[in-house]
Amino acid sequence: MTATEFNLRLFFAIDLPATVRDAIAELIVPLKKTFTHTANRWVKPENYHVTLQFLAAVDPLDMLRLIDKTRATTAAFIPFEMRLGPLELFPPSAVAPKNITLAAEPQEELSQLAANLGAGMLEAGYVPDKRLFRGHLTLCRLNAQDRQPPHPLPNAAATLPPVMVRSVALFRSEKIDDTFEYTILDRFHARLP
Repeated sequence: MTATEFNLRLFFAIDLPATVRDAIAELIVPLKKTFTHTANRWVKPENYHVTLQFLAAVDPLDMLRLIDKTRATTAAFIPFEMRLGPLELFPPSAVAPKNITLAAEPQEELSQLAANLGAGMLEAGYVPDKRLFRGHLTLCRLNAQDRQPPHPLPNAAATLPPVMVRSVALFRSEKIDDTFEYTILDRFHARLP
């Protein structure tokens, strides 16, 4: 598919309840005092999510087919509990990591859900990401000058409540000024146990 100005930026993700978003926002208050460079881009709490698949350019005329195909490939998923944490610098092995993230577990269930969505995308004519899936929630994109952390990251795993994953949301991402605004276009619900 070729990109045009009319194409949509979309992604499939697990969105979070307000209580979890609020807990994450509280957790990162001390981080904002450590990673202080003005060019660091902290994600707004209302935009917290765990991305499963991303589509950079979707023709609006393909939307119904994309939704039908991805809904069909995710119809059998069973609700599961997702845990967030610990805090990580990503990529973890890099000398100068680019992001601060929260790990998302269980990787097996998240990876399977991402693969199923990818199969639906492929059936709709869109190529899914070929990189190895790693469930995470991005909190901050670090400026190059602030990529050497002066302190270790605190352990967040024990402080955040688990999230029951009962649906996957299809989001539209629109760049407005210097930030991205996300809108839920559709939701794919898990099979009842």
